[in-house]
Amino acid sequence: MERQGERDTSDQGREVSPAWHRAELRQRRAQVLRGTAHFQRWDDAMAALRTELREQRVH
Repeated sequence: MERQGERDTSDQGREVSPAWHRAELRQRRAQVLRGTAHFQRWDDAMAALRTELREQRVH
């Protein structure tokens, strides 16, 4: 039995992604292949997240 707090790892010692994460990665890969994926610059994404956090603190 695995101890609480230990990470689930595969036989190769790599971390195993949860099923929802694998599904999300498959969906995003499909968007890239279809040409429907949208990307934004790292700085823009971080600025948007900071703004969102500030707005959550106010409300």
